[in-house]
Amino acid sequence: MESQFSICCLFANCYG
Repeated sequence: MESQFSICCLFANCYG
């Protein structure tokens, strides 16, 4: 689950 959360965070940072 941590892997998925990491991806979410990365995407948010990229889009943010």
